[in-house]
Amino acid sequence: MGDCRARVLSAARRAYEAHGPGVPLARIAYAAGVGPATVQRHFPTGDALREAVLSQYIEGVTSQALREPGTDPFFSLLTSIVESAPVRQALCRRLVNGEGWPRKVLDAAGRRLDDVLTARLRTAQAQGRVRSDVGMPEVRAVLTAAVAARHAHPEVARATGVVLDSLRPPGPVTKPPADAEPGHETPPGHEWRHETRCEVCGNPLRRRGTGRPARYCGATCRQRAHRDRRRAAPEG
Repeated sequence: MGDCRARVLSAARRAYEAHGPGVPLARIAYAAGVGPATVQRHFPTGDALREAVLSQYIEGVTSQALREPGTDPFFSLLTSIVESAPVRQALCRRLVNGEGWPRKVLDAAGRRLDDVLTARLRTAQAQGRVRSDVGMPEVRAVLTAAVAARHAHPEVARATGVVLDSLRPPGPVTKPPADAEPGHETPPGHEWRHETRCEVCGNPLRRRGTGRPARYCGATCRQRAHRDRRRAAPEG
């Protein structure tokens, strides 16, 4: 019984990602290898299935954040939320237009994510990683702006990190080294900072003693940048 439900959820998730939230239940049943009656037994309506998939997305972000906090847990969680936003937004719009809003399963998943995000905000502020004058309303507003930037300019891998950086406290700036090459001065607003940051999420990078400087904070951001470059490349 549980295996059938998991197969339906997996098939629905793939279908929504590829074709949007309006995919018929019969098509999802076929992709899951079950009959339409099996789908309807677990999810009586299309909205019930969409709610379950959206809740699964949110629970997945929360679980990954707890399992893999990263070197900067608060900003890593923000980046994960932005990355999962496109499908979540489409599903959410579809559910809001339906009946029975708000929905208990979805509301519970959202509260769990909000609790984790709130706790990480407080910890990051105590560590001096986030401005002390912002709260969850400002965090939500910045998340909205980051999602919009990523949607409008998917070819710019650093767009998310640049927007999220507005939550960081202002850092000290220094002049370029005396031996910097002419013509490579830093443009206004992009002064040199003491710490370098990941090109994708904006998290601080650890300096290496030797070798080429790191561009990404880990494999996840490296893969995201690779996917962004492939999407932005003109089709041949």
